[in-house]
Amino acid sequence: MTIDPKMNEAIETEMASLQPGDYLKPGCAFDDYVRGYSRLLGQAEQDKALLVAAGFPYEENMPRYSAYQEKLALEHGERVNAEAARSDAARQFAEGMPRAEADRKVLMAMARYVVATSDKPEPKKVYDMIRKGDSQVDTLNDNIALVGFVRAYAELAAEVRPGGITVDEPYLQRVESNALDLLRLRGQAMTATGDATLKVDRQNRILTLCIRAERDIKRFADAAFFDDTERYNRDYARPSNRTRPAPEEPPEEPAPPTA
Repeated sequence: MTIDPKMNEAIETEMASLQPGDYLKPGCAFDDYVRGYSRLLGQAEQDKALLVAAGFPYEENMPRYSAYQEKLALEHGERVNAEAARSDAARQFAEGMPRAEADRKVLMAMARYVVATSDKPEPKKVYDMIRKGDSQVDTLNDNIALVGFVRAYAELAAEVRPGGITVDEPYLQRVESNALDLLRLRGQAMTATGDATLKVDRQNRILTLCIRAERDIKRFADAAFFDDTERYNRDYARPSNRTRPAPEEPPEEPAPPTA
């Protein structure tokens, strides 16, 4: 990051002061907005003398407005990476669950056989505890518990092959390992979801500051080119809105906190 640390701290303070109700959205695609904002900064630099003559505090504001541009690019990159991490973990978790669910059915069938053939009450107590719950996390925890159950009653369990499947030690190790891996992936997906939400919020904040900066520059551009509407529209109005602000552009529609 090339933003001066003091400048970055000041921008962070500005971002933190915003409330979700303050957030603004540009009314166009993100990439289009970034290109437009960059072009606006370049045009303002080219027209520095005219804007300053119209009252624009160039030396005070432009360094900050330019830093917004870099900050926006950085925050957008963080958002993209966070969403990629969330999507990857969620995808791997979703892909692994069908096999885990199939394994649970095999092991539950084996457990029922043990309960039906054992002359002890303990297997049924354990089985009744395992069978409770039907969430994905329950399935994974059940698989871990069922592996222990089958190992504890190995002799009886070895008498049955659900669906012709031989449940040996390698099978049990795979089931246990898969369940642990999927629980870890779920934790990663949840953590990444929270991180992605935070990154979206930070992007919304800096984007709002950029939109405010854009409005400020355009107000003074309107004053600088009050008698040259063609020039203003060519260099300061976005292609989708070739109109002079009167007295300033209508406010953009507030964006939801997590856009």
